[in-house]
Amino acid sequence: MIPRRLFRTIHILACLSVCLPLAATPGSAAHETSTASPAVNPVALLLKMEEVYNGIESYRAVVVSRERVRSVLQPEDKTLFEFKKPFELFMTWIEGPKKGNRLYFRSGWNEDRIRLRQAGILGAIPINLDPASSLLRNGTNHTIREAGLGFFIQTVTSNVRRAQAAGILEIRPLGKRTVEARPVHALDVHIGSKPGNGYYCRRLLIDIDAEFHLPIRFTTFDWDDNIVEQFTYRDLTLNPPLPDLERKI
Repeated sequence: MIPRRLFRTIHILACLSVCLPLAATPGSAAHETSTASPAVNPVALLLKMEEVYNGIESYRAVVVSRERVRSVLQPEDKTLFEFKKPFELFMTWIEGPKKGNRLYFRSGWNEDRIRLRQAGILGAIPINLDPASSLLRNGTNHTIREAGLGFFIQTVTSNVRRAQAAGILEIRPLGKRTVEARPVHALDVHIGSKPGNGYYCRRLLIDIDAEFHLPIRFTTFDWDDNIVEQFTYRDLTLNPPLPDLERKI
């Protein structure tokens, strides 16, 4: 378990999509190598993410994301994402259609509403929104409470346990890779057996940092093998002091 006050930075300069089999897209600038690695327990690797995440108090990262919404793959978003437990976050869009927008949310604060400040002159007056507001779902399938590593890790580990118990879990280790100077374990995970059975996805490609045991890149696929979402966590910093996030809005 990572110590409570550990302050480390993981420099991850990989693109969202790199060479196949990790969902390549044209123009990808990431470079990686792949080597054979000693036998590892892929289920243990996935479940270890949960243990490690439970041992940290905060993190900061540049999150590069792209999602398929209503059958259309949306433009890429890039945000500076700062998160503090139990649930407080500040987001600044630094690239993409929402560039310049800022968002702050803390459970129970502001009548449990999100405060959004838009880019430009529109940001002179902040907007208070319900976490389920449709205005916040533009370009994403997730609510604000599903943002960040915690939701993903909790969802994947619970799906892995369920699929393993049902005897349908399939995991293909893709070896230990170097992604922009970071060692990762790459896994091809098949979770759901058919649509409508309650699993998060049919298939998941995931890179788990070999030192820190947290996911730094993942791509999910639906039952037609279409990409549903791609997330990359760059420059991930664990347990940074994040005082006064509210003042940034």
